[in-house]
Amino acid sequence: MRLLRPEVFVAFLAVMGCTKDEAEQTADWTRNVDTAQKYAAKFPAFKSVIEKRTAEAQASFDAAKAVAEKNPRAEAMGAANRMLTELTQEFGSYESASKALADTLSRHSTLPSALEVVTKSAREAQKTAEQNMGGFEPTNVGAAKAKIEDAVTLLKEATEAVDSTDRYVAAEKTLNELLVDKELLALPAEQVNPVLEAAKTAQRNAGYALIGAAGPPATVRDDVVKATKLLTEAAAPLKALKPAPVKPAATKPAPTKK
Repeated sequence: MRLLRPEVFVAFLAVMGCTKDEAEQTADWTRNVDTAQKYAAKFPAFKSVIEKRTAEAQASFDAAKAVAEKNPRAEAMGAANRMLTELTQEFGSYESASKALADTLSRHSTLPSALEVVTKSAREAQKTAEQNMGGFEPTNVGAAKAKIEDAVTLLKEATEAVDSTDRYVAAEKTLNELLVDKELLALPAEQVNPVLEAAKTAQRNAGYALIGAAGPPATVRDDVVKATKLLTEAAAPLKALKPAPVKPAATKPAPTKK
C-alpha cells in the first residue's frame, strides 16, 4: 500500500473536516507561546521579531475565539497557531542541524590527519553559524527566517562534509589492501607493475587534493569527493586483475549401503 507523505496527509485531513477542535487548538496555542518565549530568551537577536509575531498571532487567536460557528472557529484558531509555528519551527530546524553536526563531529573525532582539514572547516562553520544567530536583529519574519535558514544551510553543509570522509576512508582502506594483496603481487611483473604504479600515483594525487583543501565546508566536501573518486578509480583495475576465487569441485555423495 502506498503511504501519503505527511504534508499530503495533513492536507487530506483538513479537506475531510478533521481539523483539530477548539480544545486542541487552545492547547497548541499555549504550547506554541511557551516555545516562542523559550526561543526569544535563547536567541536575543530574534526577541523583538518573536514578540511582534506573538502579539499579531495573539490578536488573531482572540478574534478567532469570537467566531460564532464551531468548525470555522477552530480553523481560525489553527491559522493563528500557524502564524507562530511558521517562525518557531525555523529555530527547531536550527537546533536539529546544530545537534546533527555536533554528533557527526563526535563520531569522526579520530579521523586520519589528512582529513583534519575537513573537521577544521566544519568547526569553523559551527562557530560561524552560532555567531550568525546573534548579530543584527531582523525586523520581520521574512528576514528572521532567511537569517536562520542561512545558519541551517551552513551547518548541513558542514555535516555533509564530515560525513563524506567515511567514503574516503573506505576507499583508501580498499586500495591499501589491494596494493599488498599477495595474489596480485604474485602475478607477472609486466602485468601487474604498471597498474600498481598507476594506483600509487592516484593515491598520491588524492593526498595532494586533501592538502590543498581549504575554505567553507561545501568546497572542502568537493575536494574530499574528488580524492575519493581518485582512490576508487585506482582500485578498479587492481580488482579486475585479482584472480577470481576458485570454487571447490562438487563432490558426489557417497552411495548408501542397502
